[in-house]
Amino acid sequence: MQANGKPTMLGNGPSPPLCQLSERDVHINEGIAQAAQTSPR
Repeated sequence: MQANGKPTMLGNGPSPPLCQLSERDVHINEGIAQAAQTSPR
């Protein structure tokens, strides 16, 4: 969310479309989850 309260997915910023990020984010999130489970915090 931007400071004005509008969602950033409308294309007001330089962020790419969510459809392109969905698959990569899934793999990235899985990697982070595995790293969090294997490394003690």
